[in-house]
Amino acid sequence: MAGRSKGNNTDVDFRQLFESSSDHEITEVLKKRKHYREDAAEAAVNEAIKRGLIHSEQDLFAEKYRVEPLKFSLFPNIENNNSRRKLRKSLTRSLLFLGAIMIVWGVWQIFRHSLAEGLAFIFAGVVWNMVSFSFFKSVKHHLINLLFVIQGIGGIYAAIKLVTSKGLIFMDIFIVAVLYGFVLYGLIYIKKLQD
Repeated sequence: MAGRSKGNNTDVDFRQLFESSSDHEITEVLKKRKHYREDAAEAAVNEAIKRGLIHSEQDLFAEKYRVEPLKFSLFPNIENNNSRRKLRKSLTRSLLFLGAIMIVWGVWQIFRHSLAEGLAFIFAGVVWNMVSFSFFKSVKHHLINLLFVIQGIGGIYAAIKLVTSKGLIFMDIFIVAVLYGFVLYGLIYIKKLQD
């Protein structure tokens, strides 16, 4: 719902916005009214009274309209479809950037005379980007699983490189683990956002 933000955006006409909202959407706003801007919550209450969803502000003391506390979630549930699409596209752009890094690394490996390794990275990067690009339209279960497989293979590759590396320090392991974790988080979140 567009009124969710407590920011300073004063361009929104909440009265008009709620006039075009469904009864269910208005009821959800009433349940979370403390988390909305004051003018947005007031417009939702007025629209609910106008539609007969409630008779007065006193009805908001009923159990049905008790304000739900915000819950911490590692993967927050985005209720607004438009916001879900925007988040999915943002995460997809990050995945495309990662695929580009794989391709560049593959080219670098070829220049370092490691042809097989370089070609493998280029192939993985191209497949990664083709699959990721499809997420701009929708996320398919089997395609996201393919990215999990590619990431798993990449994790095995990174572990082997770290173990066989001379002069390994804690920071090397830490940075690889953090980056791997961010990518894993992004993939899991995109999977939760699938249509």
